[in-house]
Amino acid sequence: MTAPRHYLVLPADWVRRYDVPEREPLTWTADHSSSSYGHGVMLDEDGHVLDGQTFRNLRDGIGCWIETDQPEKVCAALGLPQGEPGIRRSIETSTVV
Repeated sequence: MTAPRHYLVLPADWVRRYDVPEREPLTWTADHSSSSYGHGVMLDEDGHVLDGQTFRNLRDGIGCWIETDQPEKVCAALGLPQGEPGIRRSIETSTVV
């Protein structure tokens, strides 16, 4: 079984303009002081919490989205309703040879 995958994805024009990575891994954890009721929080690589309002600002301001294999878990962690625009289900598979 592979670990869940969650990524904040930046639009291509933003990546080119600012020479930043296209995908930033996000980590879900319930072991953070900002987590409540077991919903957990989403952390970026530097350990900063991504909350729902910040995500909406990024989505509406520059066109970011989140790709995840667990959109319901991400919505709960961000405090957003299921089906929130910009939180996309992605199923990545890896082949073992």
